[in-house]
Amino acid sequence: MKFGRMLVLSLATLLIAAPAVYAQDEDLGDLTTKKPARKQTVEEENNDPARSGPILGLGGLFALENFHNLGQQTDNSGGYNAHLGYRFNPRVSSDLHIERYQEFDAKNGEVNGWAIGINGRGYLLTGKFQPFLLGGLNYLDMETSNSGAVNDEKTDDGPALRFGTGLDWYITNKIVMTGDISYMLGLSQVDGYDMVIFSLGFFYRP
Repeated sequence: MKFGRMLVLSLATLLIAAPAVYAQDEDLGDLTTKKPARKQTVEEENNDPARSGPILGLGGLFALENFHNLGQQTDNSGGYNAHLGYRFNPRVSSDLHIERYQEFDAKNGEVNGWAIGINGRGYLLTGKFQPFLLGGLNYLDMETSNSGAVNDEKTDDGPALRFGTGLDWYITNKIVMTGDISYMLGLSQVDGYDMVIFSLGFFYRP
């Protein structure tokens, strides 16, 4: 008889305690379950300065000549450039650029030229201000005129390496002021047409 009462009391205790235990387990489960990370909205992604996407740009430049083996002293030159690029991820972009150098004046003539190349950029920061390192391979074409020489005009062309550093400033999420300083190192037939190039311009990020 006592055994029967104890059994009934035990079953009653289990029936009363079970719902409370189940509810507690559910609460603990909610606390310990990791919720998935929230994805960026389209608006947030479009406002991200480090977002992927195309890059369009125009700018001006000033080139300090470091020419050698040309047989004449030259002055520095101004010029302009255009860019068409793409940003692959927050840290890396690449662009196809063309630039024109005008009138490295000399005593007996002048040097003019242009370059087209592919440059890569590696970004050190990804916020509103984005310092970067750049490097690339260019095709350099230089035209030299010398009124005191028998052959008064000549054209040299060939590959050139370019490397430098710069800074992008996101004025808005679409308009970027960009500036850089780079060194152009001529190779092969353009060995001797080295220059330090200061460039300042604007990018548009659609």
